[in-house]
Parts: sequence; structure tokens; C-alpha cells
Amino acid sequence: MGYWTYCYADINKKRSTVESMDYDGRKPVVLALPDGTFLTENHYFGYGDICGYDVLELVVDWNRHTAEAVAIIEKHLADCYEEQRIKTEKNDPNDEFRLRVLKGEIAQFEAIHNWLNSPDGTPLPKGIEKREVGIAIATYSWELEMLRYPIKFVKNTKYPYDRIKGYSDTTQ
Repeated sequence: MGYWTYCYADINKKRSTVESMDYDGRKPVVLALPDGTFLTENHYFGYGDICGYDVLELVVDWNRHTAEAVAIIEKHLADCYEEQRIKTEKNDPNDEFRLRVLKGEIAQFEAIHNWLNSPDGTPLPKGIEKREVGIAIATYSWELEMLRYPIKFVKNTKYPYDRIKGYSDTTQ
């Protein structure tokens, strides 16, 4: 897997900046949290790990029972069902492998959908890790834009979470 990290959240617009955090190991990385606090990592090693937390697991905690997170999974399900319908109608033997993969993706998205709507304390479905849920709801720009509480990496602690309009998109 290649190295990836995040771009800074735009303070004034609902988007990501194009400025990558450009990890060099010498400058701190700051993650704004929805409760108005910050996590500051002085030696950021990338991949979304900050102060012992996985940002993809944090974004799940922040958005677990939100309509926005559920809507993202519903869009993924709709896309999978549509692709499955098209490939099934085409009846091309070359699509058999992709249809098997789609069946697994649909099962995973349905399990995540049910878990997102379940009461607190409900364990994750067997075989699904919290990080996978984070990947399902917070990988693409359209997902981050939809989330009620997207990932927001910033340069300093000047602005609290609710005053930062943008979100942090991934970069590789």
C-alpha cells in the first residue's frame, strides 16, 4: 500500500484545500474535534494515526447515528444494486467474478447500514472492523462533504471545529 495522508480543511469554504499536510516528521499535525477540542501530534507518521487514534475510527464515533452517514451507505448500496442489475441483465460470463464480489460488498454495506442504525453498545457485525466503516463513509470527497462531522486537519488551534467550514480530503 502506498503512503497517503490528508489535505488541510478549508477554513472559509465547504471543501478541502489542495495543500497536503506533506508529512516531514518535523511539524505538528492538528485534528479539530467536533467537541471543540484538538488532537495535536508532534511526530505524525501518516495514514491517519494521530495521538494513538485512527482518524477513520474517530469519524465513525462522531457520525454513528447521523442520517448523513446512513445516507452515504444507502448510496453505496444503490450503486452496488444498480451495477448488479446491469451485469445480471447483460449475462456476460466475464462478469461472474464481479457479481460475486458485488454480493459480498452488498452484504457488508447492509451490515454496516444496520449497525449505524442500531442502539449504542451493539457490537460491530462479525468480520467488520470500525476502520472499515470509516473507509465506507469517509474516503471520497462527496462522502466527506455529506458527513455531519467530517475529518478536519488544520495547521493550528486558532479555529474550533464548528468554525472550520471545510473538510480534509485524502491525498496520496
